[in-house]
Amino acid sequence: MASSPARWRAAPPGRRRPQPDRAEAAAILTEVFPGHDLGEIDTPPALFVVYGHALRLETVKTLLFGDGGEYQESATGAAAVGAPPVPADQIVAVARERLTGAGWRVAGVRPSGVRPGRLR
Repeated sequence: MASSPARWRAAPPGRRRPQPDRAEAAAILTEVFPGHDLGEIDTPPALFVVYGHALRLETVKTLLFGDGGEYQESATGAAAVGAPPVPADQIVAVARERLTGAGWRVAGVRPSGVRPGRLR
């Protein structure tokens, strides 16, 4: 797999590793979700963002006096396009297996909005 917990922890002490770039995210997602058409991969402008934008001098006022929910760690994401190639429970099981096999910890994951045996 392109990324592992050990690689993410290899950042210098006191520094967080940046979110994966498009190539790394594509490698991770292709490994974890085989057979899915992932479409466009969305990468953030910085590790920490204010309303989705990189922190800069113009956003300090918002950071200090905002509502508290606007400053956050960013995320890299993608969406699967089209019908899933297999049932949702199988997608989750394969993703869990591949992530734990690569050393990631996976806790209590189940498809959003899916009840056992049926899709909503």
